[in-house]
Amino acid sequence: MVQQNLHCHTTFDDGASTPEEMVCAAMEHGLSSLGISAHAPMDGEDWCTPKEKEAAFKLEMQRLKEKYAGKIALYTGLEYDAAAEKNFDGYEYIIGSGHVLDGFYVDSTRERAIALIEHFGGAEKAADVFFANYASMAQIPEVDIVGHFDLLTKYNEQGALYDTQSAWYRDAAFAAMETLNAAGKIFEMNTGAISRGYRTTPYPSPELLRQSAILARQYHVRLHTHLCETKDEENYMLEREGMRPLAFMQTLGWVGPDVWYAHGIHFNDEELKLLAETGTGVCHCPASNMKLASGIARIPDMLKLGVPVGLGVDGSASNDGSSLMEELRTAFLLHRLNSSREAPSGYDFLKIATRGSARLLGRDDIGSLSVGRCCDLFLIDSRRLELVGACYDPKAVLATVGVRGPVDYTVVNGRITVREGRLARIDEEATAREARMVCEKYLEQ
Repeated sequence: MVQQNLHCHTTFDDGASTPEEMVCAAMEHGLSSLGISAHAPMDGEDWCTPKEKEAAFKLEMQRLKEKYAGKIALYTGLEYDAAAEKNFDGYEYIIGSGHVLDGFYVDSTRERAIALIEHFGGAEKAADVFFANYASMAQIPEVDIVGHFDLLTKYNEQGALYDTQSAWYRDAAFAAMETLNAAGKIFEMNTGAISRGYRTTPYPSPELLRQSAILARQYHVRLHTHLCETKDEENYMLEREGMRPLAFMQTLGWVGPDVWYAHGIHFNDEELKLLAETGTGVCHCPASNMKLASGIARIPDMLKLGVPVGLGVDGSASNDGSSLMEELRTAFLLHRLNSSREAPSGYDFLKIATRGSARLLGRDDIGSLSVGRCCDLFLIDSRRLELVGACYDPKAVLATVGVRGPVDYTVVNGRITVREGRLARIDEEATAREARMVCEKYLEQ
């Protein structure tokens, strides 16, 4: 199901495998990228990365990045607890978590989880402190991701320790979610406790995922996730929840004209009809799907039914180039091969990449050249040698023939930012020199 993991540990802290063993396992299981997150040092905690080993961890990650370059993208991360020292230098991303409160452990053993409750004078007070601790991560700009949000329920199967349906629990959790959401933090979906047999639901729990949809609509924020990208995902949901991925997301309120999914490869006929009826969108990422051998999205069927469809590149870890221009042609050729005359035309894919993508984002001020739209556009000189004889259908040429390399002009908000294929507002040579110096300095650490 997962093609990227940003939360795992190694022998540098409380993990059982070395970083290189983790990298090799990730590649064996088809991951396109892996982030190894070291536990931030805390005095007296042997499950954390010792301060004296931090430098060695970063050096080892750099060695692995060089050794496995082109095979898997690797990132050096830190899992930070509020009780730890703030030292984020040399890390590419930060996960904010809460394993320790007032010297008491949240999740190490069931006995310690009970001791935590007793220390704070009951489950209600313990939950208040726990979620307030998570909410404090909103004030730390370096924290990118919220880790296993409701971790204190690790030993809570059948409501053994906390009544998660009570008003006091939900109010505390929802308030923290609202604070973190307003600060733009990303909530991870953590299934580690499921795989180890501690619980049957992920962090955050389905109830909290439902609340995320409520909060998003409260703030007029659109909802987005990856869905139906692999068969493994489908099998996992059928085994764990007894339903397919889209049905599960529907129970959480994650369908509607403000929701869009990346990939959407393995939707069946009934699911495509549901997407069309609810206005739920799909972002097609053909190059990523091809690289990872995930399958081919049913774009011709989606368009016939009226499903909102846009075009995307996924990310550099599973695309490499991340060029939407290349994605246009890739999409056109892929569906010509797969669907022949039923495939969308070159002009159809231009509309998917522009108007379609604008629709997914809920934007009515971009996506077409017309009065009242933002003056954001690019231009290509049709007199280019490689376009001789190819511009008799200008609406289709970007998909059917394609353009390689930079465009000739780019205009953003009415101002020229690319002129004759070069950035107009910065010195490219000077910027490149500065960037190389930064890279060299980093590699010397």
